[in-house]
Amino acid sequence: MYTQTKEVQVYQASLPYMSAAKELASSMQMNDHGPLHAQRVHSITKQLSSLFPLTDHEQSLVMASALLHDIGMAKNREEHHTVSSDLVLDMSSKGELPFDEDEAKIVAKLCEWHRKEYEPARVCEKTGVRVGLLASILRLADGMDLDYRRSDKYETRKQIVQQFHGTQEKHHLSVLNILALRFSISKIDTRIELFMNLYDHASLQLGRLVDEMINTPISWPIQIIPVHERNYYQLVEKEKNKNAIIFSYCNPHGAVSAAISKRQLESNGFNCKVVFGYDHTGYAPKFWQNYFLDWDFSDVDLVALLDLHIPNDLEDQIFKKIKENSHCHWICASVLETSNSKIEKLSSVGLNILVGDERALFAGNSMDSLIVDWMKIAGLCNFDDHLLSATSFGEKEYKISRGIRYALWELMETKAGNENYVNLIEKIVADERSYFIEKEPLWQKLVEEKLPNYQKYGRVLMLEKIDIPGRFIYDIAGRLVEKQGLVPYDNNEFSTPFVIYWRDSSRGTVVLYFSRFVNTSKAYPVRYFVPQCDEQVGNNSTIWQTYSSKDEAIAKINEVIKRINNHFKDDCDKEVVEL
Repeated sequence: MYTQTKEVQVYQASLPYMSAAKELASSMQMNDHGPLHAQRVHSITKQLSSLFPLTDHEQSLVMASALLHDIGMAKNREEHHTVSSDLVLDMSSKGELPFDEDEAKIVAKLCEWHRKEYEPARVCEKTGVRVGLLASILRLADGMDLDYRRSDKYETRKQIVQQFHGTQEKHHLSVLNILALRFSISKIDTRIELFMNLYDHASLQLGRLVDEMINTPISWPIQIIPVHERNYYQLVEKEKNKNAIIFSYCNPHGAVSAAISKRQLESNGFNCKVVFGYDHTGYAPKFWQNYFLDWDFSDVDLVALLDLHIPNDLEDQIFKKIKENSHCHWICASVLETSNSKIEKLSSVGLNILVGDERALFAGNSMDSLIVDWMKIAGLCNFDDHLLSATSFGEKEYKISRGIRYALWELMETKAGNENYVNLIEKIVADERSYFIEKEPLWQKLVEEKLPNYQKYGRVLMLEKIDIPGRFIYDIAGRLVEKQGLVPYDNNEFSTPFVIYWRDSSRGTVVLYFSRFVNTSKAYPVRYFVPQCDEQVGNNSTIWQTYSSKDEAIAKINEVIKRINNHFKDDCDKEVVEL
């Protein structure tokens, strides 16, 4: 039976076709139809799948189809859905795709049905797989990759588009005016929230999404969240007669998400208190026990939980606290809680859950033009977003995201109190970009100073102990990858793009698995090589996993190193024999 453990074979088989699809789309000056589009559709498919009670087999098949749905674009645009279907059947028969005969037929049908006519009620009699439902999810996921990331460097292509491909201009303008999409799930309903700039332009993609919704059995409402050109935060003077508390993870993404939430909630009349839990967010149980469970919410109107993982062994206590304070409006926004069973639990106790990518996981929907830039910075503050964003951010946003890292590290190094972290949040709320840009060179210098010793195992670097908090290790790992150089015969790929780092704690041995590539169209996310388990935290490029003993961690690390090097055909017999 096909499972997601075999998805790396699907990804590998799809890449040549998706690279050719990107070239064809680029030659026609179309929006992105290449590997990054497939990866974004894959990510949205995962989010959508969490909103339906799919079997593991159904979810594995629909996520495989997300990677394969556009491979037919390598041949032509008009019939690419049927070409994709034929290719899936052909490659499966040759053993190039890891599907049995029945699975190949299902995935082929999903690719065929991702556009034009389909049968939403179809169920495969032999396997029981709800093919029509999966096709509905794939069609929506494809239609929901509709924001500015689909128009790659439009300003440099604008003249060519207007001169020779005028009909494509409206498609570029449409996606450039859509900023992000997220799902809002509550006990009452599910709705799609679309952050939008100029409606006249964005309406093309919005209309397509509405048409797709109408043609599927999924009938969620779409809420438009407009962006105000002026500084809405300063324009609106409201009496602050409501109280809100924002609990946030103490990392760069958590800081930006908390600041965006605070800015929006205050513009709607809330007094906002931010609780960072700076000394315990690295260990979720301590955070909930020390900051949340004893909190008095009697005079609180809204509570936002941002970037926080709810441990299974504390669920009952946390849910009891939420139920006892049903007078509050509860918001939970986290990429960590995306399984169907977890979302059902969270919504059943009264939480309003926000599901989406890292740019849109904040509370509130009173958008002004400044928040748009900070949304991009929020994505840059989470390393997993790099793979999907590619060139959709500028140098200033990149520098700001690194300056925020330094500002946070500085506070942790000096053991500053929560008020200092709140002051940092206020600098983001007040849009003090120059403050963070000035700190960016200090972050570069710090990373160079903190580079650890390492051992090299083929494509993998094994890092020694790092004298810096674990939440900042991504930049250090990325810099070490860069220092290994590029593959001499292929200058769009790092020679050693995978990193493994471990540390002992009271919980066991905690391991970070990390991947980074120059050319994102060739990137193999590290998740393809790490055996899956329910306790993993992370996504495409980073995974944290805890093992009960050092021996178990060593065995799993060796397994991952072998998987990576065998996949890339590197001769690497050397094992990790001592940690």
